[in-house]
Amino acid sequence: MGFTITTLLMVALTVVATRGDWRRMLHHRFRYPMLFLVAIATQAASVMPWPNRTWLPPPWVLLTASYLFLLAFAVANWKLFGMACIAAGIVMNAVAIGANHGMPTRTPAGHTPIERTVKHRPAADGDHFPWLTDTIWLSRPVSSMVSAGDIAISLGVCGVAFAVTRRRSDELDRAPTSET
Repeated sequence: MGFTITTLLMVALTVVATRGDWRRMLHHRFRYPMLFLVAIATQAASVMPWPNRTWLPPPWVLLTASYLFLLAFAVANWKLFGMACIAAGIVMNAVAIGANHGMPTRTPAGHTPIERTVKHRPAADGDHFPWLTDTIWLSRPVSSMVSAGDIAISLGVCGVAFAVTRRRSDELDRAPTSET
C-alpha cells in the first residue's frame, strides 16, 4: 500500500512540476475504460474472502484475468505516452506471478514475512524469474517490497499523467496569439 501512495504522490508531483492541468486528467478519454474497471474489480474479487465461493472461479483464474484486462487496456491506449512502460510492467508481474503461482516476495531480515495469498507468497529456492519478483526493498517512509514490474508501472503512470495533463499540439495551433 505504501508504494501505491508513493506512486500517487509522484503523479501529483509530476503534474505540479510540469505545470499540468488537473482538469485535463479528469476529462481525458481513455479508450475502453471498462477494461480497466473490470480489471480492478476482478483483481479485488480474487483476493477477497468470500463465504461461499462455489459460484466464483478459482482465485488464480480471476487474478490472471485481471492481468489480461489490464494488458488489454494498456494496448488499447498504446499511443499514450507512458502506456508502453505500464504494459511492460504488467507483463513482468504477470510472468512472475504465473510462473511461480504467486509473486515471490523476499522480505528483509527483521521484517515480518509476507503471508501467502493468491497474489503473493514467500520467496523460495527454485523460484522462476527471480529478477522479476518482489526483491527490491524501499525503506521508510514507503517500507515496501516491490518488483521491477511495479517500478515500470509506476513510472508509466507518471508518464501518462504527464501526457494527459498537457495541451495537445492542435490546441496550441488554435490558441490566440497576442500581437503588439
